[in-house]
Amino acid sequence: MAGKISLMQLLKVTVSLVVLLLIAIPAFSQIKKGQKLFEKGRYSEAIKPLRKSFSNENSFEAGILLAKSYYKIQEYQEAYDVISVIGEENLRTADNRRFYADVLIANDDFSGAYVSLVELISENQADEKSFLWLDKVSDLLAWDTLTTKSTVQTVQGINSFYNEYAPYFDASGDLWFVSDLTTVQTVFPNSYNNQSLHLYYRTKLQKGDGSQVRKPSWAMEKRDYYYHDGPITKWPAEDSYVLTLRDIDAPVDGLIGLYFSKLTGTEEDIVPFKYNEKYNTGHATFMNDGTRMIFASDRPGGFGQMDLWYSDWKDGTWSPPVNMGPNINTPFNELFPTFNDTRLYFSSDRRDKGYGGLDIYFSSNLFGFKEIENLRAPINGPYDDFSLTFINSENGYFTSNRKNGEGGDDIYLFSHKPEQKNVEKTTLKILNASLPPNTAIEIYDSYGDLVQSTAINRDGEIIAENLKSREIYTLKVPDVKLPESALLGIMTRNGHVYSKFNQS
Repeated sequence: MAGKISLMQLLKVTVSLVVLLLIAIPAFSQIKKGQKLFEKGRYSEAIKPLRKSFSNENSFEAGILLAKSYYKIQEYQEAYDVISVIGEENLRTADNRRFYADVLIANDDFSGAYVSLVELISENQADEKSFLWLDKVSDLLAWDTLTTKSTVQTVQGINSFYNEYAPYFDASGDLWFVSDLTTVQTVFPNSYNNQSLHLYYRTKLQKGDGSQVRKPSWAMEKRDYYYHDGPITKWPAEDSYVLTLRDIDAPVDGLIGLYFSKLTGTEEDIVPFKYNEKYNTGHATFMNDGTRMIFASDRPGGFGQMDLWYSDWKDGTWSPPVNMGPNINTPFNELFPTFNDTRLYFSSDRRDKGYGGLDIYFSSNLFGFKEIENLRAPINGPYDDFSLTFINSENGYFTSNRKNGEGGDDIYLFSHKPEQKNVEKTTLKILNASLPPNTAIEIYDSYGDLVQSTAINRDGEIIAENLKSREIYTLKVPDVKLPESALLGIMTRNGHVYSKFNQS
C-alpha cells in the first residue's frame, strides 16, 4: 500500500541512523579532545585527534584548530597546507583572516598577506585589529626592500642537538650560556628522575670575530641546589652577578627568581631578590651604572603575561618594582632585556608587529623609551629570536630556534649595522643652561673629527646641517664651562633618526 513503510524498511533506516551516529560521535569526540588540548596549550598533543577528525570529516572546526596548532609549534608549512585544503574563501571571520595573514607572513609571503588583508577591509568585515595587521604587513614589505647591513652566522663549538640559549658576554672575555644537555642522573647517579637540567656553561672566543669558541665547560659544577638556570649578567654597581634560577625540587613549570651571587659556588652566596615573591621574576639587565635593574615578571599590575619592570638600588636596598609602561609592554610577553649604550633590547611575541614568534626589539633611552623598533631580518624571523648580548657596539650573540640550527635553541653570531641616512637639518637645544645668542658651538663625530662649527641662534637653538642618523656626536662650547646638569642637546627627529649627543 502506497505511503506505508514495511518493518524491514524501518529496521534498515534505524540501522543506518545508528551507523551514522556511531561514525559521527567518535569524530565529534576527536574535535572536542583536540579543542581541550589546544585550550590548555598542549598544541603538539592536540594535532593527532584534530588531524584524524579533519581527515575523516573535512571539518572546518577541526581544520582551523589543526592549522593553529601547527602555527603554535612553528610548523608553518603544515599550517599553510591545512588552510589550503580548507580554502581561503571559507575563512569568513576577521580573526581567521588575520590568522591566515600570519601564516603567510611566517612562510615569507608578505605580499599575499597584504592582499588578503586589503580584501578583508574592502569587504567591510574588518575590525580595528585588521588595520593594525595591515600596518604590520606594510612594515614587513618596507623592511624587505631596505638593507640593514646586518649579518647572522652560526657559531662553531657551542651548539648541539640540545638547547643552547641565553648567551652573555662578560667584560672579562667569558661567554656564558645555558644548555640542557645534562640530566639529573648525570649529577645524581642514584636519581630515578631523568629530566634535563638547564645549567650554566662558560667558554672563551677562539677567533677574534666570535665565530668560533673553545670547548665549553660546566660552570659552578659543585652546586647541589638551584639547577634550572636562566640568563646571567654582571651587576656592575656591586661587582657581582645576578642569576635567573629555579629550585632543583621545583616542578618543570615552577617559578623562576632572581638571585645575586659572587659565583663562589656556596649556597650562602646565592641571595634572593627581595621582590621575587610568588611571581615569576627573572632575565635581569642593568642601566645607570648598575643602579637600575630591568627584569621580566608576571607580577600583578602589568599589561599582559610577562612584562618588563625596573627597580632602583638606593642606600643598599632595592626599591619596589615599577612597570615600564605600555610603550614597552603589551598583553603578550616581553622577555630577555639587555641594556647596551643607550638602547634597551628585549624580545616580545606581540601580534601587531614583527614576523611572528619572539622578535627582538629595541628602544632608545635618549627619547624615554617612547618608540620601539624591530631589529628586522636576518636577525628576526618567524621563529623565536631572543636573548641578545653584545661583544662590542656592533657585534654579539643571540638565540634562535630557526630551522637551520643544530637542535632546539641555538646561539648565533650577529653583526648589526643599521644604514645611516643624511639628515639635512637638525635642531638642538642645551638643557638647564642659558647661553646667549651667537655662542660658538662645535660638533665632532665619533672619530673626533670636527664636522661643523655653528652658533646658538636668537631662539636659543642650534641648527645643525648634514649630520648622519645613528651616529654619536659630541657638542663642544669652546668659550663656556657648562654645568654637568646641562646635558647634551635634544635632537628633533626627522623620521626615525636616533643620534646621540654627548657634552664635552
